Amino acid sequence: DGLTLTNGNLVVAAGHGIDFSAQSAGSDMTGELLNHYEEGTFSPTLASDAGAGAYSVQNGYYTKIGRIVHVQARITISTIGSFAGALINIGALPFTVANLTNYDPVGTAVLVDTANAKTDIFIRFVQNSQNARLEQSNGATGTDRNMNANAFDTSTTLAIAGSYITT
Repeated sequence: DGLTLTNGNLVVAAGHGIDFSAQSAGSDMTGELLNHYEEGTFSPTLASDAGAGAYSVQNGYYTKIGRIVHVQARITISTIGSFAGALINIGALPFTVANLTNYDPVGTAVLVDTANAKTDIFIRFVQNSQNARLEQSNGATGTDRNMNANAFDTSTTLAIAGSYITT
């Protein structure tokens, strides 16, 4: 009839979880077992043709529920170094992005204290990697949305948030 815990936690053995199969499911359902929950931190990185010289802030937070990973991060460059190029990767995501057909997860991005003003920026999670790419909507083509590193300068801050499916 139910389970009541008055003190302590419910501990589920590794490889097991909460089974929701007793409820009605959609016709395309692929699983009804919730078998993972995790919260943690990570240290995001920025890299283009070369990495940033140094960071004053590298804070990343994640929550993983089943196969869905929610991330939020803030990165501030303290030394620009040789950071340059036309492709900016945000690295060191906590889990690998799933490699699925027609799967193209995106998230939000904000740049503060930039060297060159940029608008319509976002992140696109890169399949089969632990990276997201900083992109800019160009409104004209479906290709090459990569944002150039010339927007970054000493003290530029990038804040991101998004969700993706992991393997």
